[in-house]
Amino acid sequence: MAAVKQKKRGQVNRSRTKLVLIAAQKSIEYGFDGFMYGFAADKELLEHYVNVFNGEYIGVLHPYQFAIDEENAAKIMEVYDYEWTDEEI
Repeated sequence: MAAVKQKKRGQVNRSRTKLVLIAAQKSIEYGFDGFMYGFAADKELLEHYVNVFNGEYIGVLHPYQFAIDEENAAKIMEVYDYEWTDEEI
């Protein structure tokens, strides 16, 4: 059972990473140099964005609002690679 949970957690983390990479790429594409902000679904996901991607908690418009600046977006894109496709996440 623990192995199944670990595998599922790994799939979820990869999906989160893909979403952040896509957002960073689109931010650059639209002229925002990688800066992005968003709303996490829950506290656990917010902590993931803050701890793993060096996101910053904002919490103004939503209790789980965060931002990732251009510098950290560039670091994320250096470490992770994701080519945009129509693949379902």
